[in-house]
Amino acid sequence: MNDLTHPIRNIAPSLGLQSALKLVEPEIFTFDNGLNVYAFHDSSMRAFRFDLIFRAGSAWHPQPLAASSTLGMLPEGTAMHTAGRLSAKIEYHGANLYHMTTKDFAFLSLECNDKSFHRLLPLVCEMIEYPTFPQRYFKLYLKGKKHEFQQNSQKGQHLASRHFNAGLFGAMTPYGKLATEADFDLLNIEILRDFHRDFFIPKTSFLILSGNITPKIIEIIQQNLGMWISEASIPVDFLQQTDFQPGKEFIFKDNAQQSSIVVGRPVMERNHPDYFGFLVLNTLLGGFFGSRLMLNLREDKGYTYGISSRVSPLLKATGFSISTEVGNSVTRQALEEIHRELNRLMDQPVGEEELQTVKNYLNGIYLHALDGVFNQAEKFKSLIGTGFDMSYYLKSLAAIQETTISDIQRLAQKYLNPEQMLTVVVGKESID
Repeated sequence: MNDLTHPIRNIAPSLGLQSALKLVEPEIFTFDNGLNVYAFHDSSMRAFRFDLIFRAGSAWHPQPLAASSTLGMLPEGTAMHTAGRLSAKIEYHGANLYHMTTKDFAFLSLECNDKSFHRLLPLVCEMIEYPTFPQRYFKLYLKGKKHEFQQNSQKGQHLASRHFNAGLFGAMTPYGKLATEADFDLLNIEILRDFHRDFFIPKTSFLILSGNITPKIIEIIQQNLGMWISEASIPVDFLQQTDFQPGKEFIFKDNAQQSSIVVGRPVMERNHPDYFGFLVLNTLLGGFFGSRLMLNLREDKGYTYGISSRVSPLLKATGFSISTEVGNSVTRQALEEIHRELNRLMDQPVGEEELQTVKNYLNGIYLHALDGVFNQAEKFKSLIGTGFDMSYYLKSLAAIQETTISDIQRLAQKYLNPEQMLTVVVGKESID
């Protein structure tokens, strides 16, 4: 019997991550119209991904819902095709079209095989350049989104996240402002057309390609998107002056079966020296199934099915949050245990074995998330607008490995003081 048949499972394998991780630096083009193009090439691929990224997120919109609704209506008809025809052609080629809006950006993504790309690209270009925003489809779209909003507004976790977001950044700031149900009735086609004209422009947009990017494909893209012209001037950048006040906020919900809890605060941006070490600290606290919060509140106390902490970086701010749902009767106890874990990290050094386990976990996550050009292109999307290139991830891995026990305690003392956090609870059990 050899060792491969019966591995020793109580000894962790050596990491060797730096040599195992092969990063692709994208080839970069800039078309005459100002569109920046990043191509992740792998000749072995037959699938193809096309991601258009616009500086048209919710922080830019002059009116709530304008950003997401403008993007969402692009596939609902162009000057040349109805919504039905667009959908039928995309489905015929076995392709998938996705769209998503964040606070900073709007994303329009196409997945297809490399043989059908030349037939599908003109359709995507039509959506970008010549959307018609038909009134009939707009009414249906708005009705569906309003119903979705009403349904979500009955969910405790959704309410807690909304209130936390407003408190985290400041309710009157670009990142903190939130749509209300009344905003659905204020939206109209002209608002969408104006937003599309002013923000969907090549000079401020990015295109990420991944797959078998041949010279012929670049030529096809140049012939289509390279001809995309807009007379709109570059919008003045928005100013995010985060207005955060720590404290407690309780929202009573009479029919709540459990309490929804969000605890957190703003933290450092991605270019700060503390950022990578804080990623390790966050993972240890609540970033994976074996984290301290999970072991305490789920495994030991049985207060919840799940609890997690996360770091949410944006271009102009970064949020840190702990989220969970617990039984109404143990709301106070759950908050006490969350505070206990925060204080424990501030007061007591972590063990070397625990820290190494977290580093091993993060190494595995990076290897998985950066495996192949599609995953690497996906990770590159999160760097758009930051000025970082793919070497960011190698630097991140090196910094994670260099994080020490004293770094963890220093960062916990600096950022995890419960008195400096905002706590939002939605439920029937008051926290006063």
